Amino acid sequence: MKALIERLAAGNSVYETPDAEISENRISLNLEMGSSTQGEICIQGKNGKSVKGVVYSTDNHLTFENNQFNGIHNTVKYMVSTKNMSEGQICSGTISVVTTAGDYAIPFGITVKKKEILSTIGNIPDLQAFVKLVQESYDEALILFLSKEFREYFLKEDLYGDSLYRQVMKNANRSIALEEFLVGMGLKERVRVSIVDSIREYTDIVENYGDVLNVSKSGWGYVDIDVSVEGDFLYNCKEKISGDDFNGKIAEYPYFINAGRLHGGSNHGRITLRTTNETIIYDIVIVNQKNSIESYINEKRNSIGLVKNYLNFRTGVIDGKKWMDEMDDMADERLERDKRDIVGLLAKAQIAIVKNNEEKAAEYLSEISSLMTVKDATSVEEYCYYLYLKTLYRNNSNFTEDIKKEIKDYFEGGHDTWQLLWMLFYMDERYDENPSLKYTLIKRMFNNGCFSPVMYFEAANVLAKQPELLRIMNKFEIQVLNFAGKYHIVNEELAKQAAELLVKEKGFSETYLNILSRFYEDTKCSEVLSCICSMLINGNKTGKEYFKWFQEGVKKELKITNLYEYYIYTINTDNYEPLEKSAYKYFSYGTETLTYNRDYFFANLISNFEITDELYLKYREDLEKYVTQELVRGNHNRHLRIVYSRVLTDDFIVGEMTDKMPEILHTYQITVQNENIKSVVIRHKEIENTQTIPLVNGIAYVQLYTENPVIMFMDVCGRFLSKVDYELEQLTLDVKITKIGSNAMTKLCEVEKILKKPEDNKGRILELKEAVELPQITGQFCSLLKEFIVDYYYKGYDNGDLDIYLLQFNMAQLSKASRNKVMEILIQRNLTELVYPYIAKYGYQGIQKILLEKLCIELVCNEEYDGNELLTEMCGEAFRNGCRN
Repeated sequence: MKALIERLAAGNSVYETPDAEISENRISLNLEMGSSTQGEICIQGKNGKSVKGVVYSTDNHLTFENNQFNGIHNTVKYMVSTKNMSEGQICSGTISVVTTAGDYAIPFGITVKKKEILSTIGNIPDLQAFVKLVQESYDEALILFLSKEFREYFLKEDLYGDSLYRQVMKNANRSIALEEFLVGMGLKERVRVSIVDSIREYTDIVENYGDVLNVSKSGWGYVDIDVSVEGDFLYNCKEKISGDDFNGKIAEYPYFINAGRLHGGSNHGRITLRTTNETIIYDIVIVNQKNSIESYINEKRNSIGLVKNYLNFRTGVIDGKKWMDEMDDMADERLERDKRDIVGLLAKAQIAIVKNNEEKAAEYLSEISSLMTVKDATSVEEYCYYLYLKTLYRNNSNFTEDIKKEIKDYFEGGHDTWQLLWMLFYMDERYDENPSLKYTLIKRMFNNGCFSPVMYFEAANVLAKQPELLRIMNKFEIQVLNFAGKYHIVNEELAKQAAELLVKEKGFSETYLNILSRFYEDTKCSEVLSCICSMLINGNKTGKEYFKWFQEGVKKELKITNLYEYYIYTINTDNYEPLEKSAYKYFSYGTETLTYNRDYFFANLISNFEITDELYLKYREDLEKYVTQELVRGNHNRHLRIVYSRVLTDDFIVGEMTDKMPEILHTYQITVQNENIKSVVIRHKEIENTQTIPLVNGIAYVQLYTENPVIMFMDVCGRFLSKVDYELEQLTLDVKITKIGSNAMTKLCEVEKILKKPEDNKGRILELKEAVELPQITGQFCSLLKEFIVDYYYKGYDNGDLDIYLLQFNMAQLSKASRNKVMEILIQRNLTELVYPYIAKYGYQGIQKILLEKLCIELVCNEEYDGNELLTEMCGEAFRNGCRN
């Protein structure tokens, strides 16, 4: 200025207007949401002339470090921020440069980029693209699936998907979690496994051998297969086939055969493949040539057959003719293998003797005599039996006495086998005269290791004649009684004696039950039945297979503590056929003793008796007391549905019962036929809590409220599965009730209706407010609900009931669109003193032009905002938009 004055004083009046050069003529930026950047504008005076000026922006997303400059070379630094902007939003404006060299305008545009997830196959914008990534780069997809950004990016507005994700992530195996998520979301079909052949046959394997079972899967995806192996010749077999074992769609499962464990003939093994939904069986059959041991096995089998045939004859299973025919066939079989077989010849001789064919008998005995010599201990039994047959053939008392003495000498001389003892039983009358001695000798033989059923037969016959000999219950007595029951060598006296001993035993024994069951079938003895029922009760046996015994006990009205209770515990609850009349009478004095199936009992009562029946009236007080108790507990099932339908009325439902009615009315029965599934898991997409309900006989009772809950299943291995075949039935009541109560979940049901059709549910803002405050709801649902409430107010569905409720929201947690709606609502309703702080913090971009103009007019009239830079900026924007007020 001083230089200018000096020039003018010297008479130099020419004034040169300085010129300027601006480095930018347009600024365009692409930034991610919430990010910021810096830049600079160079303003240079031409011809060495200094330039002075100021810069300002029409939008506060672009601000300056210092908006004034003066000099020849000037740099103005600016900052650009996307704060409070949303993805895809474009903010445009102008930087005005006012200088001594003239005015300049630099347009600018700020675009908030949509977040991108980049991968080896490019950008992954949605779940469909993610599925493609899983198929083409599984490991990369799995890493993305496990990352925090997966939920934030793909499931931000998907309540169902987010709930499903959180549940499947409870799987320890993350590959299973990914698979179940994709299946649960309907993005792929569940993988199925298969094999080409269900059986593999080999012949004459003499060395260790290995082979491979090819397992195919139906499509892409992960599968987890449990493997079990049967057959001791199979070894080194893995217990699992996992997704990593598959090369494409095929997994090779190696198995190995130990030749040393194979026997002659057919060897059978099995490999079972199990997924949660499938069971595949692969049979392995190896047929090797029969070796020398086969002859031994056949001979042993034949010997056993002879004994069994004899017992069948003695116990009346077959008659004498059939006994002889079968023994004849077995003797021929032995002699066909070896014409000199002693046992075969002895059998033939015995048949001839029984048939009184003296010629044949003499022929066989003569042949045996030529072959028979007592050379070692192993042939003593055959020799003595030969002597025994000779006594039958000769039928001479003196000869028989001599033979008896000879056999007795062998027996007492160290060859004390059951065969010799059995011969003595039939040759020495003193054993018939002294059954106690006979029984004692047999027991001694047993304690020395004899387990011949022939001896059990003899002992059983002794006990049948003299039950008092049964005084204790040790291993020998159990074996004999078991045999007696199997072959029906039992009478009522023996049955009573056995029951008297067994009823003193504590707990439960399957062996005792088998013995007593056979005894009861033969005798129908009440003492035996009483013992069976008492033993089952002491063992707390409540399986349906035991019902027949309790039913029989109830029919006979046995006096046993808890008999009627266990009758109800073990009953088939699938139907409501009438109970025994005595059961209705017994429980009419009170049903409190029923620990299980009390609900079934009352449902059965209601199904078989009218409300006016005398018997039903006896139960009425107890029934109503029970219904009250179950309602307060919130219990409901298919039996209680019948009970509630009979008892419940609006007058009956009072107090706590009203509060529990929502649980009752929203109970569903889930039925699963898959035995591998042990629990049902329910996640309502709006709340944090989950229900885990165990399946009992394939049935679980759950509470379902809002639409489309996440229903998952846990299998026996602890895996969480998103899709399993199941049946779902709501347990509705056959009665009209208006006292239906309310709880947090029913409130969410009502909110769901408002969310679906807000235009049909105007003026229900209070319910929306209450839902936001529920402690059970998820953060994601709370955010969605707040966004909805803002829009609900914005569209006027609150019917003009605006209060300060919206201002209680954390505006930073709302979307840009919702924040603008809140500000527009405040402007529309003339609450300008409340809206300005939000404008100052979050900006005015996106506010309707007419409402921005209204706000500016209000604020300009207020002295408090005199000289306010933001207001000046907004007024400029309003004028640019056409305001001329």
